[in-house]
Amino acid sequence: MQAIISGIDGVPRVDGTAVFLTPTSDGAPSAMLHNLKHNHVLHERNILLTVVVEDKPYVTKGNRILIKDLGKNFYWIKVFYGFMETPDIPAALEQCATPALEQCATQGLSFDMMSTSFFISRALLVSSPNPGMMKWREDCFWRYPETR
Repeated sequence: MQAIISGIDGVPRVDGTAVFLTPTSDGAPSAMLHNLKHNHVLHERNILLTVVVEDKPYVTKGNRILIKDLGKNFYWIKVFYGFMETPDIPAALEQCATPALEQCATQGLSFDMMSTSFFISRALLVSSPNPGMMKWREDCFWRYPETR
């Protein structure tokens, strides 16, 4: 991601905030790369958002959000929820502007939902009849999602 950020100096920016939902912080989200490739612009502020479901039933509001400033108005936000909670992304983003969360307030991460666009990417894994993985291994791979 740092290679992308360091190379965007000449890219035009449009008003608003783009939130790219991504499962990890590794690399750039494909939705962002496709948006950049086809529209040749980035939003004024870009958020990489990862939702993490913890192995505990609830996460307190004080431990809900972690923010990393990536530079050039790019931020990576991790939002934590317990397995008994229903993720509420707009509420989590609103929490970024509250004085209780100092790291967000000092970075000025308030969100106007009317000028915020959300993007999501997905990886699609397709089974192939071509040789590569033995059929029994492929079956195991598809049956047990933790192996993916």
